Amino acid sequence: MHKPSNPRGNIKIQAIATCFNRVDKTLACLQDFMNQELPPSIEVSILLVDDGSHDGTAEQVQKRFPSVEVIKETGNLYWAGGMRRAWEHLEESKADFDMLLVFNDDISLVRNAIAIIYLDFCNLVELGHEHVVITGVFADPESGFLTYGGWKRDSWWHPLRMKFARPSSPAGRKPERADTLNMNFALIGKPVLDKHGFLAPYFVHHGADFEFGIRVSKKGSYLATSTQIVGFCARNTALGTSREPGLSRWTRFRRLLSPKEEPVRQRFHFHRKFAGPLWPITFVAPYVRVLFFRGPS
Repeated sequence: MHKPSNPRGNIKIQAIATCFNRVDKTLACLQDFMNQELPPSIEVSILLVDDGSHDGTAEQVQKRFPSVEVIKETGNLYWAGGMRRAWEHLEESKADFDMLLVFNDDISLVRNAIAIIYLDFCNLVELGHEHVVITGVFADPESGFLTYGGWKRDSWWHPLRMKFARPSSPAGRKPERADTLNMNFALIGKPVLDKHGFLAPYFVHHGADFEFGIRVSKKGSYLATSTQIVGFCARNTALGTSREPGLSRWTRFRRLLSPKEEPVRQRFHFHRKFAGPLWPITFVAPYVRVLFFRGPS
């Protein structure tokens, strides 16, 4: 196996995340980063965007982990906006790195998580792939069921219908190819970013990682899952969302339109670009379903 070319000899990984009002989870996640068992050739820097937390997250991070760079924002960015803000900062400061590691602050990592995805990345480079993205596979901490990672197309007529891409290769061998990804913990080669940019500007919260994966894989990048589980993360709860049981039809609809779910402009652009000839139908489907087929439950 050989490493991506780097005249310095070391590989610099720039990690970025955004956080908001979950100080305990943020600190625990950063501690997992500090506890990583890294190959000696890897250097990791962390940039965290605090989007207006009022629970002391930014202050606690700066106190506990002074090597972590923290950007304080006002609370209007949500996940996609916070990640774009981190990326803009890296571009403005002309940050020097070889790979971008995008992560969520609610994950729990095994001690060799970075080493796992780095090895998988290098194995694909050795096979001749220049533009590589590796997304880490996560399991539920209680059930052990796989929760986040890569996704494959699962419909001939609906390009955005996906199924989970389960790792099938033995550890240390070729990673499982995917069509898109969750960015809970994803390693992106600098050539991919140089060629395709980062997250699309029209996304508010969720979905920007899916769009990025679809966009870069359609244009030739090799997107794959890690060959091993890199950590633990439970699926998001339905509480507080449009899927919460017992909601009235209008409450469910208002939540569906909120920034964290399916705002109309975001969904319109995404489906018009990637959902194929039937995109008008797939675009309106969740709104129609909630308004006309899901009354109070």
